Amino acid sequence: MVRFVVDTDAGPEQVEGTLLAQTSSRRFTHAHRGNHVPSGQRCSACRWTRVTILRSEDPDVARRYAVVSEGFSLVPGERTIGKVERTSSPLWVIECLHRRNRDKERYISVVARNALLMAMQYDVPLAAECEVRGIGVVA
Repeated sequence: MVRFVVDTDAGPEQVEGTLLAQTSSRRFTHAHRGNHVPSGQRCSACRWTRVTILRSEDPDVARRYAVVSEGFSLVPGERTIGKVERTSSPLWVIECLHRRNRDKERYISVVARNALLMAMQYDVPLAAECEVRGIGVVA
């Protein structure tokens, strides 16, 4: 059982449950010179994403899964912000991890896909939903 607090736009939110997966895009070497990433450039040592998937073991909890997406930043003037989505549906876990690109096309990021692949090992209903959708299937 893990328990932690996520800083969201609505304020701090506590999440707890069995950890199914946690993945991150963080790198420990910078992609630039200087202390912090220049405006308009990417650097996963300065800014990164973390995805955590938890499952409640409490039979009285209606929304069994918690999907946490957090954006971290070490850049002065920026702050870490997260989003917590709760659901009872393995399908909605997958839907929570979809994003849209500039052309409004839906995709699952590498970090989110890695979290799903990890979580599939520990949750049979989630693994079944992922398999139906071809997530984790090697072509």
